Amino acid sequence: MSSRTIFYSLLAASYLMCPAQIFAATDSGKSTPVDFSADQVIYDDVNQIITLRGNVEMEQSGRILKADEISHELKTDTAHAKGKVVLLDEKGNTYFADELTLQKDMKEGFIAGLKTLLNDGSRFTAREGRRTEGRKTEMVEATYTPCLPCKKNPEKFPWMIKADKVTHDQAEKTIEYEDATMELFGLPVAWLPYFSHPDGTERQKSGVLPPSFGYDSEMGLNTTQRYYWAVAPDTDATFGIRAYTKDSPVMQAQYRKKYNHAEMEWDGSFTYSDRTDRTAGNNVNTDKDPRGHLFGEGVWDMNDKWRSGYEIAVTSDNQYLRQYDVTSKRVLENRVYAERFDARDYAVFNLLAYQDTRINRTVDQPNILPEIQAQFLGDPGSFMGGRWEMDMYGLGVQREGSDQDVMRFSTDVGWKGKHVSKMGLVHNLSAFVQTDLYHVTDQDLPLTDPDAGGNNSEYRVIPMAQWQVSYPFAKRNENSQTVIEPIVSFTATPNIDLDADIPNEDSQDVQIDASNLFEANRFPGRDLIEDSSHVTYGMRTGIFGDSGSMGSVFLGQSYRLQDDDNPFPVGSGLSNQRSDIVGQVTGRYEDNLELNYRFQLDSNKLKSERHELDAYGKIGALRMGTTYLYANALAGTGLTDREQINTNLFYKFTDDWQLRTGTVFDLSNGDKELRRADLGLDYLGECLGVSFTTRRSVIDPATGESDLEFFFNIGLKNLGEFKQGQAILPH
Repeated sequence: MSSRTIFYSLLAASYLMCPAQIFAATDSGKSTPVDFSADQVIYDDVNQIITLRGNVEMEQSGRILKADEISHELKTDTAHAKGKVVLLDEKGNTYFADELTLQKDMKEGFIAGLKTLLNDGSRFTAREGRRTEGRKTEMVEATYTPCLPCKKNPEKFPWMIKADKVTHDQAEKTIEYEDATMELFGLPVAWLPYFSHPDGTERQKSGVLPPSFGYDSEMGLNTTQRYYWAVAPDTDATFGIRAYTKDSPVMQAQYRKKYNHAEMEWDGSFTYSDRTDRTAGNNVNTDKDPRGHLFGEGVWDMNDKWRSGYEIAVTSDNQYLRQYDVTSKRVLENRVYAERFDARDYAVFNLLAYQDTRINRTVDQPNILPEIQAQFLGDPGSFMGGRWEMDMYGLGVQREGSDQDVMRFSTDVGWKGKHVSKMGLVHNLSAFVQTDLYHVTDQDLPLTDPDAGGNNSEYRVIPMAQWQVSYPFAKRNENSQTVIEPIVSFTATPNIDLDADIPNEDSQDVQIDASNLFEANRFPGRDLIEDSSHVTYGMRTGIFGDSGSMGSVFLGQSYRLQDDDNPFPVGSGLSNQRSDIVGQVTGRYEDNLELNYRFQLDSNKLKSERHELDAYGKIGALRMGTTYLYANALAGTGLTDREQINTNLFYKFTDDWQLRTGTVFDLSNGDKELRRADLGLDYLGECLGVSFTTRRSVIDPATGESDLEFFFNIGLKNLGEFKQGQAILPH
């Protein structure tokens, strides 16, 4: 007789013989049927026991039980299973056992020789287990791991926990251990009398995060321990402490919150310690003081057009952030803003305040209270074949005390159009009028004219027009395309005198490259304007492969029609009638090589004025990257000659192991001084991440940094701070 026939026959017979049919009570009081099938069915009418043998399968309330033999006691709603027992629950967890007893709607029972595979891939084993309340599984002489077995030795796992007793609470989504031993690759590394962690089936869960360890030449050995608090699905917090053998401990905290249309994050730290400060050019050791930092950011999408937010970053002193590896930022920006997006139009209102932690800077960055920008664009082709544009700017530069303050209001009103002739010439035309209104308080003489001073209000109106023409040629090759594009532009601006009463706040750091050579005004910012007329010319050529590989070269130069009254400083590349020659070489070969080389050559002797190189290469398991900078001094900025090279190397010598190194060399004085060197080793497994880093830095003690540091981090899947295939690196 087929199992299908037996199945339906048994249902019919049981309906007639069993007053309660074959039903089991659920929590809601309603009966849930038990569906089953087997090769052989034996029914004991006296004891009301059904015995199923051969390819047995039972299903109730989404739970499926399979075995060689199952007996079901109808009076007690108890099922006994033996022989290749498999239980699949409604959440996708699978339990394998030698013997199994279940009752109460399959929610309670006893298991011998348990092996469990959870729906996230985690695994349990136990000599025996007991399931209670429909949610808890208590296991004796148990093991747990979320890892796949090692390929070469399936008996070992990257990490595993063995314990005398393990309790898995599916309702609380936690796993608790008593008398537990942690193993890495089969070797015991730690013993814990009790601990617990999330079971990996929930997005967030409160618990202790894995510790991290390190060494600092100034503060000694350190360890960091943190606790994660899942306050709500949209809220969490993390509290921690970092303890040092030669310094005071640091308290840490982080808070995150999400709303329907907003979110925010705050993190900070606090300690009570001393530091090395810079006073009158000398390093001075201070007494212990309260120290710390507070960072915060938030954003609110008010509606489909308006967004507002804040970014807060403050610290107690210039050394704190680098001394305790919070961040390497030297200038902290605090910002409160509101933005509006409306089709092509955009507006932003900013309040900006800065904290400068550079030890060699005696003057703080000015605050920007406020900064306003609004941009309005007409429809393409709506006006004279092009479109109109209008930009509005408001700026308030505020300094402490009697130092110079500046208020500026500006507008740019103009038109842009593009036309392609029948011959293929591409014409880009633009014309606009720049208007600036200044009010200066406590005028700073070094920034303007020694004879000027006091409070002044000035305005200026400057028209400007540009015509740019390019003629791109393209040739189709078998697997690529060759492009040659000569470009020339003419920019017309009236001759103006630089007004001494207009301070130069944002146009000081001037340099040219391929990205701004064809701009109408090569000064950054708005305070200085490139007057007179100039012609700019260049050539762009390249080969672009269908597979993504490419190579391109650009060369360009500009020429001022008027030789005298050049407004650009020496070293900018624009201080002569003929500008320096700028160029860019870019290349990419599949995913194995990328190159971006930018240069500036003196127009007379072709002497190098600036080089910048970014390169990346991959050969098999080896990845290399380098950045190089060489730049001559620029008058008026305080910048001296600079030359520096950074290198990074990654070597993945197995699927899971990676060696990395990085160096920073200062070449500006010709001695090739090492500034920093890193060496690290990472294990990047599917469930385990381990990173070890050592860093040697050549520093000034007044920065708060240490000259020798070690970092050790470990991330365990389901125990926190783990992302598959990603190293957990120090800041």
